[in-house]
Amino acid sequence: MPEQADMDSLRKRIDNDAFAKLVGIEYEEVRGGYCRARMKIGPKHLNLFDAPHGGAVFTLADAVFAGSCNGYGEMAVAVSVTIDYMTPVRLGTVLVAEGTEISRTRKIGHYNLEIKNEAGDLVSRAKGTAYFLGKTVTEWESMRKEKGD
Repeated sequence: MPEQADMDSLRKRIDNDAFAKLVGIEYEEVRGGYCRARMKIGPKHLNLFDAPHGGAVFTLADAVFAGSCNGYGEMAVAVSVTIDYMTPVRLGTVLVAEGTEISRTRKIGHYNLEIKNEAGDLVSRAKGTAYFLGKTVTEWESMRKEKGD
């Protein structure tokens, strides 16, 4: 069972997520089964038609998925994530995403991922399935150090 050291390691890893930083994701809350984050759509998020890229929205959904399923301090990886886009997003829009656990067994977890704009309109809804590796974040870090990674 994960302990405080696992939670501290997890939070440090989330706060230092290089890709999340690159795209401008800011984590607001991370705990077991729940994560909330935000991202402001800027020029770096635009596609070939100067509209926000669907991949930017998906990346935000994936980030809260990772936060919510790893929020227990136990390592989890994605098995599947599907997304539906409902409302167009514009340059300058602040997106707020929440990942919420639906169910969890010892090895599998299911999550709802919702992204809304600042007006509260649903922009996209996604579902994610995670596989729990049976190792805490701290155990994983120790294994990597032993291997010299």
